[in-house]
Amino acid sequence: MDAERRHELQENELAKLLGKSPNYFTKNLNLILLLITLGLLVWVVLNYRARAREQNELLLSEGLGSARNMLAQLESSLSQGVMLESNRLRMLEAQRTLANANVANAQPPDMKPLFDAQQQNNESRLTMARGIEQSIESVLASSPSPAQQAVALVTRADLHWHMANLPAGFTSTTRPVEGATTRSSADYLQLAEDDYRGILKDHADNGTAVMQALFGLAAISENRGEWDKAADWYAKVEADPLAKDFHKKVAVAKRAAIADIRKPVILPTTGPAK
Repeated sequence: MDAERRHELQENELAKLLGKSPNYFTKNLNLILLLITLGLLVWVVLNYRARAREQNELLLSEGLGSARNMLAQLESSLSQGVMLESNRLRMLEAQRTLANANVANAQPPDMKPLFDAQQQNNESRLTMARGIEQSIESVLASSPSPAQQAVALVTRADLHWHMANLPAGFTSTTRPVEGATTRSSADYLQLAEDDYRGILKDHADNGTAVMQALFGLAAISENRGEWDKAADWYAKVEADPLAKDFHKKVAVAKRAAIADIRKPVILPTTGPAK
C-alpha cells in the first residue's frame, strides 16, 4: 500500500514538473537566445582577430622580404655604377690624349650616352633607397612582432650604411627623384648607428640581430677612423654568449686586421748623408 502511494506521489511530482517546463522555457527564451547570440559574437570576434593577426604577420613578412630584396639590388647596382665611372674616366683620358696630340679632324668620344646611363643608374639607386625606407616605415607603423621589428631596424641600418659608403657622385642626378633625399655620409652613418644601437637596447635576446648590429657598429667606427672603438666592438662579439663560432672567428680576424693597419710604417734608411 505504501509502495503504491509513493509511486502515485512520484507520478504527480513528475507531472507537475513537466507541466511547468514549457512555461519555464517560454519565460526564459529571450535570455537563452541572448546568451547564444553573445557566444556566437565572441567566437566571431576572436576568429576575426586571429585571422587579421595572421594576415598582418604575412603582410609584414612580405614587406620585409621586399625591402631586403631591394637592398640586395641596390648593393648590386654599385658594380654597374663603378663600371660606368671607369668608362667615363677612360673616355676623358682619350679626350686628353687627342687634345695633346693635336690630331687633325679628331672626333672626341661622345660622352652623352655615358652621362645618361650614369644619371639613370643614380636615379634608380635613389628610387630603390626610398622604396626600402617606405617599406620599413610601413612595417614599423603596423605593430610588428619583436622579431620583425629587429629585421626592419637591421635593414634600415644596413641601407644607411650602404648609402654612406657610396663613392662621391653615385647619388647625384639632374632630375629629382620623387620622395628621395640625399644626406651626407656622416648623416647616413649616424642614422645607421642609431638603429644598430636600438637593436642592442630593445632586442638583446635576438642573437642574429645583435650580431649584425655589433658588426655594423664596428664598421661605422672603421669608417670614422675610430680604430679603438672598432676593436672594442669586435671584442664584444667575441665575448657575447649569443655569438656563433663563425662570428667569433670573423671578429678575431677583424681585430687582427686593425692591429696591422695601425702598425707604424718604417721607411727604409739609406744611411747617413755624406
